[in-house]
Amino acid sequence: GNLPVLSAERIYMIKNLALAWGEIPDSTPWEEQFQMLSDYKERFGHTDVPLEWEENAELAQWVNNQRNKFRDLKEGTEGSLNDEQIMM
Repeated sequence: GNLPVLSAERIYMIKNLALAWGEIPDSTPWEEQFQMLSDYKERFGHTDVPLEWEENAELAQWVNNQRNKFRDLKEGTEGSLNDEQIMM
């Protein structure tokens, strides 16, 4: 039989759940994430964004990823932070 077609609304809902559709979801550019972190610091007085921060889960994950990349760099393993990002 015919399979039901997903409505645009349901596709939007599924994409917001970050289900894999065979493509990498759009992510916010590094500089914009850095600005969000700067705004976070201005608001809270620190940059220790909790990994489970529900207000901006993307920022929380980004901060965690940056810490991991910086740790890898310090340990001499290959990282993807460029010199400009490290100096920021």
